[in-house]
Amino acid sequence: MFKNIIILFLISVIPSATFAKYLTGEGEFLSVETDSPGFVKNQLVYSAKKNILNDYLNSLDLSPQDFWQGFENKITTSLEKRLESIENQISKQRENKDFDKILDLETKKRSLILSKRAKLLDRARVFTSYSILERSQSVGNPSLKFIRMKVKINRNLLKRFFYKLTKEELERNFDKLLVNVSFEDVTNLYHDNDPKNINIESLSDLKLALKNKWIEKFKGQFFENIQEIKFLENDEYKAVEASINSGPNSGELFAG
Repeated sequence: MFKNIIILFLISVIPSATFAKYLTGEGEFLSVETDSPGFVKNQLVYSAKKNILNDYLNSLDLSPQDFWQGFENKITTSLEKRLESIENQISKQRENKDFDKILDLETKKRSLILSKRAKLLDRARVFTSYSILERSQSVGNPSLKFIRMKVKINRNLLKRFFYKLTKEELERNFDKLLVNVSFEDVTNLYHDNDPKNINIESLSDLKLALKNKWIEKFKGQFFENIQEIKFLENDEYKAVEASINSGPNSGELFAG
């Protein structure tokens, strides 16, 4: 019945890409003699990213202070045993008055924390790309390094990371799935006198059949706890997307 009809059913469960623009920012790092060039570079990149994130979080009405507090808490938790071991060693060397060993341990602790910060931010994948525009150092103090960078930020991943760090979205349960869907009827590609052309009523039936098929697929294989699935078109989709992007939503999962 429908073999000569082409209907495009556009649907995805992957969030639509956000076309981010480049943001620029600067960073600095005070190095020590034992720092390797690679370590210094990573810390400069981290510093610039942090400064850029502060401005970007403010533009989203999200608190940079809450973000970095959660970030540091995660660092402390993940390194708790290793830092405790280093502190115990430092205490012993203080008793022995072995100041060279103390310095080595303090340097080790510093490198461990700084490296973990840079790695954690990288693993969050909030930066889709970045490039270094300029690197320099202070004339009066060559250990003080500077960097200027441009980056692109994935807003959705950043917000997800923010809510995870601030514990506002942990263990969320979704009971509603909102799906952005678009149908396009191209039956006008055929001649008006073609008896195989589909009528409006049949087209509506086909749309309904496709939606029911997707509902069955979603509930059966992808989202077992979903109780309601709603298909959004055009203006409905734009309104809901704007609402969701403005902040966390406790009970709805959006696929666009």
